[in-house]
Amino acid sequence: MTTFRAAGVGGVFLCIAAWLASAAFAQDQQNIVGRWDVIRAGKRVGNEVAGYMRFEGNGTFTSTLAFLATTDGKYRFVSNRVIELDFPGVIFGRNKSEFVYELRGETLKLSNTQLSIDLEFKRLDSGK
Repeated sequence: MTTFRAAGVGGVFLCIAAWLASAAFAQDQQNIVGRWDVIRAGKRVGNEVAGYMRFEGNGTFTSTLAFLATTDGKYRFVSNRVIELDFPGVIFGRNKSEFVYELRGETLKLSNTQLSIDLEFKRLDSGK
């Protein structure tokens, strides 16, 4: 009987943890909307970096990161702390890449170790 209760209490804690994670996840989906200016790309900062990303509430984004050309694409949250960006390839096709993200207040970080991408953004506007 005691073992069952311990497992039951553990199950309750897991449910609470899952609920808190999903609440944070839903909050990130709202908080990412708006324009984010690049403030760091790898080790480059300040005037060495230029560009922005604008995330819309409908799951689309616009970016001026690659070659200062404007790119339109789609995004979706895969899980807590992982976002997928889907955008046209440079020559043809589409690119789908998953990025680990960190969203804290007015700062957004995106990183993908396989692609050696490490970006930091500052919110310019909320897009609302």
